[in-house]
Amino acid sequence: MSIWDALSDSIYEPKIKTIEQKREWFEEEKNQALLDTITILKLQIRGLISLPKEIYQLRNLKKLDLSQNQLEFLPESIKIWTQLEELNLCCNQLTRLPHDGMKHLRNLKSLDASGNALECLAGSIRYLKQMKILDVEENYLKELPEEIGHCSSLEVLKVSSNELVQLPTELKGLTALVEFSAADNELQHSSEELQALGLSTWKKVKKINLLQNYQDTTVEFLKTLWPSADIIMHSHYEKKL
Repeated sequence: MSIWDALSDSIYEPKIKTIEQKREWFEEEKNQALLDTITILKLQIRGLISLPKEIYQLRNLKKLDLSQNQLEFLPESIKIWTQLEELNLCCNQLTRLPHDGMKHLRNLKSLDASGNALECLAGSIRYLKQMKILDVEENYLKELPEEIGHCSSLEVLKVSSNELVQLPTELKGLTALVEFSAADNELQHSSEELQALGLSTWKKVKKINLLQNYQDTTVEFLKTLWPSADIIMHSHYEKKL
């Protein structure tokens, strides 16, 4: 069982070899104290199509790597990981993230859900007020939820290679943003519409990637919004003035 192998550094039981013995070990209440000490779990490239039930006994996880598997959905029961700080879901087959489950991950600082098949982001993202990094590149997002504006600690937002047509005005609430990447979408705001979004509130932003968007908008105009940022626009890289 892959979860047992992943915990081999924390659990050393040489007499336990068969799958049945491993399952029985997890079910013994006396072993829960040891499981409660485990804060990091790496299950990348395990061919998982669903989460093994034993994973929910790891109640104090802070870092969980489920990247490069074949997961099509996450159950709402992920809400038990209230101490989780880093969650890597990159390169799976997820079409959505659990609404109720996500809102309980209030200590989450980094979420990587790039390379999936996400069509939308749950509005419960508004509860992730500690999140600093959100990467949802290479999905099928047609819009960003208005609730993303409540993620006031967000420093890095990556939404490149989706199907975004517009950005919500609520993005102006991301005043801690340092890096914004939205390359290879279908964004076509006019200069006036961009101005109306109020994104000049991004006073700390240092890098903005809008490659393959806004064919009628000039870098010079964008610099009026973000004068200190390095801006990637059209097919070339424009340095800050």
